[in-house]
Amino acid sequence: VRTQHANRCVDFLSRELRVCTPKEAEERIFFISAKEALLTRMREREKPVSSPILADGHQVRYFEFVDFERKFEECISQSAVRTKFAQHSRRGKNIAAEVMAGLEQVYNKATEQKSSKVEKQRVLHEQLSAVEEQLTAITRQMKDKIGRMVSLTLSQEIRRLSALVDEYDAPFRSERGALEQYKRQLHRHVEAGLGQRLKKRLSADIGQEMDTVQQEMAGTYTCT
Repeated sequence: VRTQHANRCVDFLSRELRVCTPKEAEERIFFISAKEALLTRMREREKPVSSPILADGHQVRYFEFVDFERKFEECISQSAVRTKFAQHSRRGKNIAAEVMAGLEQVYNKATEQKSSKVEKQRVLHEQLSAVEEQLTAITRQMKDKIGRMVSLTLSQEIRRLSALVDEYDAPFRSERGALEQYKRQLHRHVEAGLGQRLKKRLSADIGQEMDTVQQEMAGTYTCT
């Protein structure tokens, strides 16, 4: 009879209701007597019982009742947790998912900005290196060019020293002391005149070259 009831219950839970598998259904079927369990516990507490005689096998059924109580308590507790906290749990999961999505967006944006900044830094470093190399080359070219200009201008002015000598109009005296003084004054006159002519010619030429170089560099830097 017990087997028949058990099979019927398993079939009802697994096939008709479809709430569990046959194996799970076997764990959810109990053959218990609440009255027997109550009488047993009253005896354990030494309380008078109207029907002191219990049927055979009551001890086994009592153990089954204890097992039923434990599993029923677990089932009720789990159901209460699912009912009471499921919504909060889902809400918490949604919030956590939203926070994670936000953090991921921030991380991706920061990574993109970092990559962009690193690339800009690399480009600026290359541009700076190119400008430094250009400055070095231009400085070297200017030094060479100014050196050639000074050499050429000095050579031209040296060939015109006779004109400076002719411009010196101090009276010439043949006495030894007067002659030495004449030479010194003539030397100072020639030196001063040569310096003035070199300054006049070179300052304009060098200034013009510097302006040209600055304009070329400014145009190159702006284009870069």
